[in-house]
Amino acid sequence: MHRQSQQVAQMGLLFQFNTLINVRPNNTSAQLTVESIDQQDGEWLVAIANSGNSYGRLTAARLNISDGVNTKILKGQKISEYIKGTLVLPNSIRYFKMTPLVGFNIDNTLITIE
Repeated sequence: MHRQSQQVAQMGLLFQFNTLINVRPNNTSAQLTVESIDQQDGEWLVAIANSGNSYGRLTAARLNISDGVNTKILKGQKISEYIKGTLVLPNSIRYFKMTPLVGFNIDNTLITIE
């Protein structure tokens, strides 16, 4: 016996990829500086200003941290272990939460960015 009607089940998949591309024009640069360091909820709150005409990426910088007794240099991905976030838009200030450095006195701590 041959069945004349057959039911066919179909299933499809849809993939969607969202991407963000940052294009930086020639002759632009970020000028990052630390405006302030405060303590909040057991973390440091670091205000970083960008007075340049391009976005700044912290992981592309070098942070020199000193409290007069202790000194630490963070650069590249090591920064991500202490600071959540990385981008600072041009002509703006962004506040980052930072894991405190053991043994550092926040009252005397100075952070410079190269």
